Amino acid sequence: MPELCPWEEDTFDADVSIQWGPVPESLESPHHSGVCFQSSPDLFLFFVKGIVRYLVTRGRKIVIQALPGAEQRDVRLFLLNSAFNALFHQRGLFPLHASGIRVKDQCILFSGDSGHGKSTLANAFVRRGYDLHTDDIAVAEIGEDGGAVIHPAYPQMKLWEETLQKIQDKTPYAPLRRRIKKFAVPLTGAFSRRCLPVGKIYVLCPRNRPGFDITPVTGMDKFNILKGQTHRFQFTKGLGTQTEHFRFASVLGRQVPVSRVHRPQKPFMVEELADVIQGDLERSGLWL
Repeated sequence: MPELCPWEEDTFDADVSIQWGPVPESLESPHHSGVCFQSSPDLFLFFVKGIVRYLVTRGRKIVIQALPGAEQRDVRLFLLNSAFNALFHQRGLFPLHASGIRVKDQCILFSGDSGHGKSTLANAFVRRGYDLHTDDIAVAEIGEDGGAVIHPAYPQMKLWEETLQKIQDKTPYAPLRRRIKKFAVPLTGAFSRRCLPVGKIYVLCPRNRPGFDITPVTGMDKFNILKGQTHRFQFTKGLGTQTEHFRFASVLGRQVPVSRVHRPQKPFMVEELADVIQGDLERSGLWL
């Protein structure tokens, strides 16, 4: 798996076992089913028609059965996304649909729906000299001191061709999937490798008018945003983790400031947006 960082310690005690093997086409008496998954409290089956099936067990094991003709990049892409998200939910972790950068030894998160510019904005800060902490999925948990922390992901960003053209990056990156103009952009030194406390969460909200606005979110609105920005929230129903998930959203909401950031839908003025957010962080005392 070239996307992941190599293990650099002297000892090796695996957290998760990932292996090839047979995976059933369905679960026996699943508690919940979706278009491409079935789930029970300890088991999660995820399948991509004609490509691959994954069986995730108790947050500790993932078995992969690639189907004939499957491309390895597709197998890895769905493993690192949906299969791992199921594993996070099984382990009681809180995966947010967000990208994050390291600022002042804190993680600043950019959340929002697909296409709202999370990765593009994070990339703008990386190009300004800041470390990426996570892209697309931010995995949070409550640390030993009771504070929310974000785990580092892996040193890669997923950027659309349009973004690469705009920043004049002509490197021949590998596409994430065939016929999709989104590319895997590896990073070298600009990556944060340890857990960081959450400094602030910005929820990106494109709109069809000019100008930028940053509005603090409070109360139940904050809770609903955090619940809504949970990555693969639909997985929690069959896994039986909804109650734990709601508790975590409440804890995170009490600890971390959240703001909506309204920006013009088109054109996406990413450098101007980065300036606006940097100014807000400076006023908050969260910037360098």
